Amino acid sequence: MCAESAVTSPLLNGSHTSNMTASDIDSIYYICVTYIYRCEISTVTVIYVVGLVGNIFAFIVWARSGLRVSPVTYFQAICVADSLVLVMHALETLHSVHVQGVCQIVHVLFLAVQVFAIFLVLGLSLERFIDLCRPLSSEALITYSRTVRTILGLACAALLASMFEAYLWHVEPGEFGQCVLRHTMSQGFMWTYAILVLVVLFLCPLTLVLVFNVLVATRIRKRRRNSYAFSVAMVPDRHKMNVSFMVISLYLAVCEIVYAFVHITQYFVPERHLVATSANGDGAAVTSALAFSGNRSTMPLTGRWHSYYIKSGPLLIVDAWPLTSYAVDLTIFTLCSKTFRRAIRELFQRYKRRKSLIMGYREPLPY
Repeated sequence: MCAESAVTSPLLNGSHTSNMTASDIDSIYYICVTYIYRCEISTVTVIYVVGLVGNIFAFIVWARSGLRVSPVTYFQAICVADSLVLVMHALETLHSVHVQGVCQIVHVLFLAVQVFAIFLVLGLSLERFIDLCRPLSSEALITYSRTVRTILGLACAALLASMFEAYLWHVEPGEFGQCVLRHTMSQGFMWTYAILVLVVLFLCPLTLVLVFNVLVATRIRKRRRNSYAFSVAMVPDRHKMNVSFMVISLYLAVCEIVYAFVHITQYFVPERHLVATSANGDGAAVTSALAFSGNRSTMPLTGRWHSYYIKSGPLLIVDAWPLTSYAVDLTIFTLCSKTFRRAIRELFQRYKRRKSLIMGYREPLPY
């Protein structure tokens, strides 16, 4: 932490400390937090722009491909969910919500879209497992209409699992009320709820994603080793989506598991003093200590993205790196999926033909 470094630095503990005052230490702390805050805002802003543009383009390509198969439907839903995560993360990071009702809605949706994105990857992982490891039952279980209903059900489940956030958060009364946790929530209850959210909604689904990926990869390797006609000639075309699915699911799982473990360790740091950071009109960072009474200084926040305010470089990296898992859909699809690259070529070819028809293009006359 910047404040701890300022106090424990050998340079400051030497002869210079005799001339240092509490105001000087506060100034150093302010500069450290301001610098890290600006780095964070610059980093996540780039992730927002790249991720939103890439996810929207990837969704358009899949939607225009004309492939009504289950993996493509999941890919479209993942693009939408990842875009929503980036939008909600931007609301949490770049803006301060101090309106009663909007405060609760933002926190509910923020957790819901994260859980929905994880549920989608889990659903696709389970489907790939059934398709490859239980081929006799896959034709009856995996259909386009059933996939659409499953995605809608996962969205409803994620929203219901996040509804308790609406009760936890409120805007404090007064002219400068902040959107904070309710004062009536005990420390033990908040710790229990936070750990349950991280374990049940994050760690358990992501662990299942890793297990299904290992089983699918093992099955694919066995099929490649075998020379039976069934494993080569009769494999459905949708199995070609396995590489894209595995890269997306593994990257998301690794990023989120690392983030979850680091996030859990924050709950056991004694006497954490939270610092709120915002930006004023001229772009300068403004820091103000949040006043907590009783045990609220050590109370953990809920299992959501920006649930602790970053005051160190390593935590900044840990917070920004998992966010990239929601911004690399276009890159992964382009590098790993021949079907996606072919769909891009067809999309641009259709665009050129339509443009030539609109402009009345004609072949030049020979002279």
